[in-house]
Amino acid sequence: MGTSSSTGVDAICGDGLVQAGEECDDNNSKPEDGCDESCQWESRTIFVTQKTFNGALGGINGADMKCQEAAEKAGLTDNGEVYLAVISTIDMWASYEDRFGDEFPGVYKRTDGEIVAFDLFGEHYFIIDRDANGNLVVADDYGDERVWTGSTAEGTPFGDDCVAWTSDAFISEQGSYGDFEKINGEWLQSDDTYCEEKHHLYCAQKS
Repeated sequence: MGTSSSTGVDAICGDGLVQAGEECDDNNSKPEDGCDESCQWESRTIFVTQKTFNGALGGINGADMKCQEAAEKAGLTDNGEVYLAVISTIDMWASYEDRFGDEFPGVYKRTDGEIVAFDLFGEHYFIIDRDANGNLVVADDYGDERVWTGSTAEGTPFGDDCVAWTSDAFISEQGSYGDFEKINGEWLQSDDTYCEEKHHLYCAQKS
């Protein structure tokens, strides 16, 4: 409960009016609909790995393991949270249907608390430049901003995928990447490059 900045009256969560102390108010006090019983956004976390990897990730499962390990080390899984890599192959899309289940009704936040998006594969408001610990991931040199994705901005396959993320070959195999310094579609879909190169991963909370 908070106080309305316009009326001075105590805010009532569930009355449909967003007032002081509330992030949202969807006219009810039910959880699991994007706005919780305290009128705060229900959120999931997304981060970019500080560590970089070549295209031989061990397949999508290997990429997921790398994300879960980073999340565990940062204490983001203390309540059983599961993290997946935001990555596609021609046979396994990064999209909700194939990877993340039903579309999450809440918001995705960086580890520093900034809201990145209301829809993981929709419009983004902040770049994803924080690692699992909330530290800034800095792109000092050309190519440092690259993130293996194999995906379009809608989470469907795009370009090459380093043989389903199992190859670190030079020249003969390529993988597509996004750019963590971008908030438009280029955060997932930017260009292709050689699989021997080392790039980051995006990791998003599934549950």
